[in-house]
Amino acid sequence: MTHFLPTRALAILSLLASSSGSWAHDGVVHDDDADSAAPAQQLTLDLDLRQGRGSHTTPAALTQIDHPAAASLRELNADRSTLGWQARWLPGLQTQWALSYDREREQLANDQAWLRWAAIPGTLALQAGRFSPAQALAADEWGRSSLRDTLLTGGHDHWHDSGLALQLQQPGRRLTVSALRGESNPGTRRSGAQTGLWLLALEQDIGPLQLGLTAADTPRVTRQNALAGDGHSHSHGGASGCQTTLACLNGDGQWLELAARGQLYGVTLRGAAGSRREQGKLSSPTGKVDYDGRADWLALEASAPLVAGVDGSVRYERLRLQHTLTGANAAILAKEAGITSSQHQPEVLGVRLRWQAAKNQQWSLEWQEDQTDPRSRERWLLRWQHQFSLLP
Repeated sequence: MTHFLPTRALAILSLLASSSGSWAHDGVVHDDDADSAAPAQQLTLDLDLRQGRGSHTTPAALTQIDHPAAASLRELNADRSTLGWQARWLPGLQTQWALSYDREREQLANDQAWLRWAAIPGTLALQAGRFSPAQALAADEWGRSSLRDTLLTGGHDHWHDSGLALQLQQPGRRLTVSALRGESNPGTRRSGAQTGLWLLALEQDIGPLQLGLTAADTPRVTRQNALAGDGHSHSHGGASGCQTTLACLNGDGQWLELAARGQLYGVTLRGAAGSRREQGKLSSPTGKVDYDGRADWLALEASAPLVAGVDGSVRYERLRLQHTLTGANAAILAKEAGITSSQHQPEVLGVRLRWQAAKNQQWSLEWQEDQTDPRSRERWLLRWQHQFSLLP
């Protein structure tokens, strides 16, 4: 399955994340955002400061994932802050370029750089460049990454990729099909113009209820170990090859997520369940075996306004991993790949209070308890976000 036909382009779903606004950090432009009264050019500084306390140990089932974002939260962290320039050249043509600071390389990095053309305003649009891939009913962004995003992005706290996205909107329905380089998932990045990730997302409104489907196909997966990321928050995807002395996975993968969102007595409820499967060959100097890996996740979230300008949220997450190796010396290769403890299931409960202090400023206080280990780990995080307009 490492080769694919052009028809696989239509096999994947990625949708326009319905949660928008100044804090969306998604790089996806919606037609309602294209306000003709807005300035032709905008230069903004989005400050996003986070300070964490408590244990930052990676859940045992994910010890092979390098998690630079979690480690850096032990001190004041500004990695999600951006300096962005937006321009509207024609009524249907927009561009955006945003820079952020790469803590690992100690230099500025391209966070987003895209062009969007509304071929049929309000109905059909094409986006090209580097942006956040659209996902159906995307979860609200917290200061700490979700277990799902930790798995899919190799431990990084935001998801960007380069490629093309075709966006279609109809009353009550939103669809996006994306062809991406695969900079977002560990080991999927392809060189040149090759597609490393096909992504398709669909949202459907049914009365007060919203349903979402996101599906992905990675035609080729090549990475060290079964889970490891590349340790760099702005060029995800892991190494394109493997060292000959360590266990290496060569294969392909797919993942699918179903989500729903609605309101009940003023409380916004969101639930999502997904599964990723990867298969191929796991090899090292010890030998070569058949590999079949599966990861399932569940996320439930409820949020509601408390008092004027303040809302509260509760989030529960669970992740289950399963690795099956078949062949000679399978147990030895599993140990080399760091996947002998796959029965360990991370489970996290989180609570957040968020205060909208001003139109472009908000504070958040988050508490999390990792209930996976016999000894629960508590984490706290304080977050401050402020958007400054640098042009009159």
